[in-house]
This record gives sequence, structure tokens and C-alpha cells, in this order.
Amino acid sequence: MSTDQHMELTRYENHGIAFEYPAAWEVDEDMAADTMTITLQTGQTGFWSISIMPDRPRPEDVLHATLAAFEESYPELEHTRGHLACQGHQAITEEINFVCHDLTNTALLLAVRTGRITAFVLAQYYDQEEEELKPLFQAITRSLTFDPGDDIILS
Repeated sequence: MSTDQHMELTRYENHGIAFEYPAAWEVDEDMAADTMTITLQTGQTGFWSISIMPDRPRPEDVLHATLAAFEESYPELEHTRGHLACQGHQAITEEINFVCHDLTNTALLLAVRTGRITAFVLAQYYDQEEEELKPLFQAITRSLTFDPGDDIILS
């Protein structure tokens, strides 16, 4: 992970995934229905989370449902579809910009399906945190790996 050279990193390894993140951040695991969600709290308002879905929905469907939920709450939002390298493959991403409590916020979404799970990443921050958090969130996402043999399936 490429971050501030003075930032200590640690590695999360559980539930068939692994990623690097700043050691000072708090990690929370939450199991709801059949989905495990791991959330990194930054100490600011921004957060990064990954949801592990063993029922393996299509990445496009996960992104569409999430985008629809954001649009229902924030009808004036703007979004851009893109791709980000994830374990050597291009994963589908969405970047959403919206206003909440008079602050411009950004949500970064990524979904990828493997032979075992669908993984959905949601990272969010407000505009004054962007310079610091966006590159960290992207680096965490790029560091994401899956158990050996759990190959990414391109949709």
C-alpha cells in the first residue's frame, strides 16, 4: 500500500479476504443476515467497508441497487462509472457525489464476484477529507486479496 511513509500499516485477514489499512483505524465486524461487513473507522467522518455476500449476486446488480438507494435519498447526486484493478482484474466502480447537511460527500463503490463470494466495497468521505482519505481508500481497495483458489470471475 502506498501511503504516508510514517503511517504504520496492519493487515486484516479473515473471512476469506485480506487487505492492508492504517493501524490506528478501528475495525468493526458485523454479521447481518448472511452478509459479513467489515468497516474501518478513520477517526474522522470517513469510513471504508467491505461486505462479503456468499449468495454471490452479480456485481452490476449490487452497484445498481446501491446507486438506486443513494438516488432515493439524494436525488441531485452525480455519479461516474469506472474500473479499478483488484487482484489483477478490472472491477466495476461507481463514484457518487452528493450533498448532505450542506457538505459535499463522495462515496466510492466497487463490486467484484469470485468463485465463493461477491465482495462490495463502500468508502465515503466529505470534501474536506478527500485529499487525505481518497488515496488511502483506493490503496486499501487495491490491496484487497482473496483466499488462494478463490479466483475473480469477470461478469
